[in-house]
Amino acid sequence: MPADDLGVPAVLDTLVTVATRADVPAGAEFETLAFLDRVLGPDSAREVGHQHRAAT
Repeated sequence: MPADDLGVPAVLDTLVTVATRADVPAGAEFETLAFLDRVLGPDSAREVGHQHRAAT
């Protein structure tokens, strides 16, 4: 794998594994997902806790 390849399929596999394992504490799950969110760049974690109005 080239040094500039993020390995997105591997990251997504990790996300699924962390989200579905019962032995991963909720706090560790959130922190892992938030970290990988920053690595991939969508910055979804900043929306946690914010309520948005539904589109009408």
